[in-house]
Amino acid sequence: MLFAFFLPEKAFASVVLSGGFTEAEAQAGGQQRKVVFANSNWYAFYNDASTVFYKKSSDGSTWGDAVTIDSTNSPFAPTAWVEGTTIYVGWLRDTGDTINVNTINTASSDNLGTQCTSTDLGTFATTNATDFVSLAVADSGVVYAAVGGASTAVVVKLTFSGCSFSTITTGSGLTTNDVPAMTTIGNNLHMAFSGGELLNAVYDGTN
Repeated sequence: MLFAFFLPEKAFASVVLSGGFTEAEAQAGGQQRKVVFANSNWYAFYNDASTVFYKKSSDGSTWGDAVTIDSTNSPFAPTAWVEGTTIYVGWLRDTGDTINVNTINTASSDNLGTQCTSTDLGTFATTNATDFVSLAVADSGVVYAAVGGASTAVVVKLTFSGCSFSTITTGSGLTTNDVPAMTTIGNNLHMAFSGGELLNAVYDGTN
């Protein structure tokens, strides 16, 4: 069995906010990581109308210049995952409808890896609030990405070395507008999403 499902009786969340923060700005706050801490530095990820960037800070207050990650085909909605001294970054492209992943080697002058780009997976658009990617990396180095967007619901498995994508959506239960959140425990993928009720799917890493 590839996926196992669990239905939690209750779910709890605690968020502390202060001043000038609207409900609309909180979209994807639980599904994406925009700021991560790696190798004694902070990294913040964001996009404008044409480019995905990051900025780096040693103290979380003073930030360096913007570094471009991708500026092709209207990239948007970046998210990050830290594995040791490596940061994995995932994002979508509006044109081409792809999931994209790259790495930042914080132990080697923040060198970018070789970007991996999926095939066209359906329809992703910056105008759809639920079109964003969730990202998780297993201990084995396998990368998982999922989108439960307005028009497309997909879960992919990526072997980053060689940029080999495979689609593992079947059996996951993920459908459109389900806004998944993902993490890994060991080599198992855990994905929580809203399919009319809170659902949790566990993938054991097998094909």
